[in-house]
Amino acid sequence: MITRVAGLLTARGGATSHAAVTAKRLGKTAVVDCRALEVIEQEGIARLAGVQLKAGDWLSIDGRTGNIFPGRLPQQAKAPLPHER
Repeated sequence: MITRVAGLLTARGGATSHAAVTAKRLGKTAVVDCRALEVIEQEGIARLAGVQLKAGDWLSIDGRTGNIFPGRLPQQAKAPLPHER
């Protein structure tokens, strides 16, 4: 399934977690240890900041800032963050 997505969002993990390392190796965006994400696998749903999600729902994630947005936002050219300038 990881080959079919552009990014990963996990409720647990850290910079050296399997999800983060795998995403980096595959050139995918990743946000790990998202405290606002609750996954209920038995029901096939998740909640992000209390908003229910289901398989196939679009999220836009910014792996550099950790921001997560509902829906599919257009990608923007990578601009350097202030500390990267």
